[in-house]
Amino acid sequence: VLGIAIAFAGLLVIFGESTTHGPDLVYGVVAVFAGTSFHALSAVVIKQIGARCNGFAVTAGSLLFAAPLLVATATDLFESQRIGFASLAALMIIGAIMLMKVKEEQATVAGS
Repeated sequence: VLGIAIAFAGLLVIFGESTTHGPDLVYGVVAVFAGTSFHALSAVVIKQIGARCNGFAVTAGSLLFAAPLLVATATDLFESQRIGFASLAALMIIGAIMLMKVKEEQATVAGS
């Protein structure tokens, strides 16, 4: 929770003068706080129950919800469906570049 508070403080320092203060600001801050809290909570619950989840599976589950929101936000912000879906293509390209940096591990047979 302290890390989230520090992150919000940093955003206020950077964007504090340019933001408009109104009811929409409160909804945005609450939505970001809820999203980060639920993401952190899910990571803790996965560790507590001892689930052996692949990191890629967890990320794919998050993207299942985040990608449509990215397209909707970009489409609404730029008022163009083409740019909205281009943001999804950019996300895929960035993900592919990051995936090339991942080192492949060899599986071992249990009990050997």
